[in-house]
Amino acid sequence: MNIEVNKTSVRVEGNNLVIELTEELRKSLRIRQLKQLYECKIGDIIVDNIGNEWYVVEQDVENWKTKVWRKELLEEIYRFDKKSNDFSKSEIKNILNDESGDILNDIYKGFGKENVLVDTVDLLSMDGLNTYGKCECKVHLGTFDDYRKARKNEMLREENKNSFWLDTPDSTNEGYSSSYVQVVRSGGDVYCDGCYWHDRGVRPFCSLESSICVSVR
Repeated sequence: MNIEVNKTSVRVEGNNLVIELTEELRKSLRIRQLKQLYECKIGDIIVDNIGNEWYVVEQDVENWKTKVWRKELLEEIYRFDKKSNDFSKSEIKNILNDESGDILNDIYKGFGKENVLVDTVDLLSMDGLNTYGKCECKVHLGTFDDYRKARKNEMLREENKNSFWLDTPDSTNEGYSSSYVQVVRSGGDVYCDGCYWHDRGVRPFCSLESSICVSVR
């Protein structure tokens, strides 16, 4: 690999040769910029310690949390639940938060177990029913509102290999059905599908300690 430097980026200080790491040189050497997570902007892409990329989707300054959404879908596809669209009691919530499972442990490896915080998920349905209230967990799917904000801020605009689940129910048993969940299709549009009919993609969403140092792409 040929690396070009010039007089403005190279200088001699005593017996030391000092090379300024310009943005172009960083890219040539594949050196990523390091920042504390709270310094990242909405829409920045960070890279965890095992190479997975995540979008910064929200800075919760009051609680010193940063919410991140994995850029790529997990390789496996999963059923939401065989009975109900209530994420708080669903099969997929248990899979995502299984302390002995690969998904949560990969997130721990990526950011450090102590830095993965409990998040509060609002399960308000699309037709305005608060039947399921809120639930707390370390990993979830992202709500409809999370997705809408992310798209508004230029995230998740690429074509998806698979459609993927969101946390948000379409309705509940107080409304017309407790079977349907919001799904993002491969093209990016949102619709509802039965929680037990098909396996869908999963894009983990979690909250991190804002003071950690991360690699920014």
